[in-house]
Amino acid sequence: MLFNTKEEWPFQEIHEQTVIVEKYLECALLPLAMGNMTPRILFKEPENSNIQLSNFHVNDSFASKSHTANLEKSENSLKKKQIRKIVESDHAHEIDAAIIRIMKTSNTVRHLELIAEFAGHKSTKSTLKVCLRATKSRIEHLIESDFLSRSKDDIYVVKINDLF
Repeated sequence: MLFNTKEEWPFQEIHEQTVIVEKYLECALLPLAMGNMTPRILFKEPENSNIQLSNFHVNDSFASKSHTANLEKSENSLKKKQIRKIVESDHAHEIDAAIIRIMKTSNTVRHLELIAEFAGHKSTKSTLKVCLRATKSRIEHLIESDFLSRSKDDIYVVKINDLF
């Protein structure tokens, strides 16, 4: 309704007129101005990620075949990232244990082969949804913790240290 009275609105004026908490207003405006939907309902100037210093105006050429618009909630993507971090930290010890089990059987193995073997390992298939990024970071953590080490001859070869 605001855009019926004026063509362009700065974020602060929208906030003052609607009296919506800034955090929630950002979550409401981001999908309209920067979402995956094409064409966008609102235009934002300047085209950067700082929403609080932006001016918004309506895209007069917006047209849609459907009567409803599916907007991605920016809050959901933030929650998904937070949940993924929590899950990865919860599974860190399980991933470490599986990597150590694999390394105990083969002593030295190439880094990529270790990741592939971890992905196909029977203990990880049933309990863990294998995430390549988390696996790589846990291998690096084990190297930093001196459970594993890189070969002096080839940096892509990982070997288990004589701690066990």
